Amino acid sequence: MGIDKEAMVDAVGDATKPVVKKLSDLMELEWHKLSSLRDDVAFMKDELSSMHALLTKLGAGDGGDGDDDGAHLDVQVREWRDEVRRLSADIEACVGDFDRRIGDVNGSGGGGRQGGSAVAAFFRRNTRRVATVGARHSIGSRIKKLKARINDVSERRRRYNLDGMAHSFDM
Repeated sequence: MGIDKEAMVDAVGDATKPVVKKLSDLMELEWHKLSSLRDDVAFMKDELSSMHALLTKLGAGDGGDGDDDGAHLDVQVREWRDEVRRLSADIEACVGDFDRRIGDVNGSGGGGRQGGSAVAAFFRRNTRRVATVGARHSIGSRIKKLKARINDVSERRRRYNLDGMAHSFDM
């Protein structure tokens, strides 16, 4: 009585199909997350610009007017402004990390030599992408958390109706 090798291969194949499908789905999800990182960083930069404008308006920017204490603001608005200030510092750190650790992965060489064949450029670019996958994942996770904090801060502003208070204290 021999073992039917073909039946065994079919059984193993059938047993591993769900695992392979799950791994494939996870890899696709991770690839999407990593490939959208540049868009997320661009969003963070836009958000940061808006935050800096708000902080300047509320007297917490680098406008040099010496009114960084926000004495003219309601205590709730001051607290919210300070929270926006802390969040903007965290976003700046994250964007700086992205620029330092990943930089121009899609560019023409990230400081390497220019020229060469299209095939060599393809391999340089994709080698760099693989080499930065850990950093890309880490920064992607930080950006996800920062986006949640942005939404929380924005919701808090709405929940406590800080719009009316901030406008009533404008100079």
